[in-house]
Amino acid sequence: MEDKKRLVSLDEMIEVVGPFNKFQWILDAMFCMMLVPQTFQALIMYFGALDPGWRCTKNSSICLSNETMSPDNNARCSMPRTEWEFTEAKDFSIITQFDINCNNMWLANLTSSALFIGWGIGAVVLGWIADNYGRKIVLFPATMTLLVLGFINSFAPNIESFIAFRFFIGFVTPGVGVQSFILISEIVGGKFRPLAGIILWFFFTVALCILGLKAYLIRQWKTLFIVCTVPYVFVIFFYTFVPESVRWLHLHGETDKLNALFKRIAKWNNKVIPENVTLIKSDSHDGKKHKSSPLDLFRTSKIAKSTLVQGYAWFVYGMTYYGLALAAGDLGGSLYLNYVLVSVVEFPAIIIAIDFCERFGRKKTVIYPMIVGGLSCALVAAVPAEGNIKILRVMLGLLGKLCITISFDAIYTWSLELFSTDIRAEGMGFLQVTSRAGAASAPWIAKSLKIIHTSIPFITMGALTLIGSGFLFILPETKDNERADGKEDDSLHFDVNVDDNAEMKNLVGDVDSM
Repeated sequence: MEDKKRLVSLDEMIEVVGPFNKFQWILDAMFCMMLVPQTFQALIMYFGALDPGWRCTKNSSICLSNETMSPDNNARCSMPRTEWEFTEAKDFSIITQFDINCNNMWLANLTSSALFIGWGIGAVVLGWIADNYGRKIVLFPATMTLLVLGFINSFAPNIESFIAFRFFIGFVTPGVGVQSFILISEIVGGKFRPLAGIILWFFFTVALCILGLKAYLIRQWKTLFIVCTVPYVFVIFFYTFVPESVRWLHLHGETDKLNALFKRIAKWNNKVIPENVTLIKSDSHDGKKHKSSPLDLFRTSKIAKSTLVQGYAWFVYGMTYYGLALAAGDLGGSLYLNYVLVSVVEFPAIIIAIDFCERFGRKKTVIYPMIVGGLSCALVAAVPAEGNIKILRVMLGLLGKLCITISFDAIYTWSLELFSTDIRAEGMGFLQVTSRAGAASAPWIAKSLKIIHTSIPFITMGALTLIGSGFLFILPETKDNERADGKEDDSLHFDVNVDDNAEMKNLVGDVDSM
């Protein structure tokens, strides 16, 4: 090799030390395990707030039926509370535990909404901290807090304290999943970013299925909460292995830490950084600590337009994704089976999203499945939930969930690349706010609107999804884009394509041969 000094960009240095090798695979696996307990908290209320139905008490002189009534039968609301009883024991769910029924049933919906409201607020606060002080400094405290609060939540003495705990669990939730996604995406080569990031959502789906199995086997809500938190405390010990983001270190001028980290990555990946290779300093670093503000998301009309369009799309995703999950029982058939089905369908969605992001680009992979998903949701409303034809209703619901998941998984990568490093965590935090606002509306749409008619929730989700897909056509494709002036940019969508860069290809080849 020549002794001539080579100045390389951050993306080129990642190629030198290994774009997605042993070190990144281990890191991705750790993040996957950290994501599991967070996922449980996101949808645990599907089972934790189950209404088991009711029946008349023995010897009642007012309630005279011998049948078991469904939760949707409101005849009990006109009777004294002593004249009817739940069909399950007191410890079955928070509905039976705190005697939620009729006029205070809205509290059950609030348990889910409180988490998503906290999630939205936490996304802004923790996103600002992550952009200014580091991804890792947010990730592990948030993970530990989530586990502790999730455990304590099972001992809430009343529904008010239970809802308060749900809010604070939501507040720290984006510090786990979002920061994991950003961190792994900022430490791999551009070609592998969809794979590295979407693998996390594969484990999100694994966690959903595990939750369904646990809930089927464990019919006491307190025990369910405990087994969804305590066994996962071991993830805190990943702290010593998980590094800070290379892009964050680069942007903030942490040269010594960055060089040490690259040497560590190279060692794990069996690579050697040539002595004549030097990393170019970030154009954004001027010798001072870089500070960003949420207002930077709207600092120009172009950035503001991109932020707002994505914000609406993410609102729709949150509403539809969680709305379909919460409405699984309304598709017809067993609520446990339907929950598992709408979860399992995410596995092929993840594989499709990874492949299509590289094959067709981020934009097409997001928009076209979103259109199909919206149409599927709307068509569910036209199919009766009873009789043999209800299987078509279930199939349309599954198709809707499949397409929404493909689109939702893909837009994580697309949005990540649309925001530059200095505002990336705050940008993703803002999208978490809009997404959680949509998710917070999901219980009311899925459970409350069906009082008007069982088709209304699906019509609402379908229509808003189709509108969102139309707005997304405004945004640019980010796959393989590069700056026209050839300078390095900390935005992820300006990656160097090694296959098209002869000098870089030779350098990587020299390193591999050492």
